[in-house]
Amino acid sequence: MAALQQRAGNAAVTRWVQRKAGGLNEHYATRPTEHPEWGPYQELTKAAGIPRAEADDAWQLLLGGVDSQGALNSEAAARTSDRQEQREIRATNTWYHEFVKLMTKHLEIGTPTMALWAGGIEVNDYAYEKGHTPLARTRIGSVLNVLELHPDWKLTGPMWSILSKAFVSLATGPVHIFVRAYDPDSSSDWRSRNSGWSSG
Repeated sequence: MAALQQRAGNAAVTRWVQRKAGGLNEHYATRPTEHPEWGPYQELTKAAGIPRAEADDAWQLLLGGVDSQGALNSEAAARTSDRQEQREIRATNTWYHEFVKLMTKHLEIGTPTMALWAGGIEVNDYAYEKGHTPLARTRIGSVLNVLELHPDWKLTGPMWSILSKAFVSLATGPVHIFVRAYDPDSSSDWRSRNSGWSSG
């Protein structure tokens, strides 16, 4: 519990404990090993070379983030009608931010250049085939890309936005951008990622 408080903040952990005590066991935040993707997550993180202790902490932070995101989404809708401001509020999830801090070292690229993309997952694959690394081909990206943490993208999309921003901040050389189509409502567009195009 102390480690979670250090990572996600006392207020976030207090809300998490209150939900557990009150029986409002939303998603899997209070029972992380019961999540259907727990087994695959363990196998994938091991194959990716992510140390077990880090992977376990990251899993709890991810599920805490999913559990907390709904309230942030509601707050964003209640506070403003400006889409960019709503995105910014949705991206304040402390669980997701702590997950990204923990996993930043696993965002390294395996090619000389980074790839950002928009227009569908096929564009991501094309960028990789051309010798550039998108987020989904990093160690942690390759794990998250095949898991379903929750079927509601509104609860997981902000995590990808925060992770993408961290990914882009690591660029030290040329960044190649691949575009098939532009969708202003896509979580992979420039404004929603606050970091560039989709890096997934």
